[in-house]
Amino acid sequence: MNPLISAASFITAGLAVGLASIMDLELVKVLLRAKLQK
Repeated sequence: MNPLISAASFITAGLAVGLASIMDLELVKVLLRAKLQK
């Protein structure tokens, strides 16, 4: 396995997880706001 490829895939996975957690936080904020307004 090429170390460069494994490093790139590791970084890509990290970015994907980071992006997903940010999106999840935004979704939770929106849902909470919707619940509070009702």
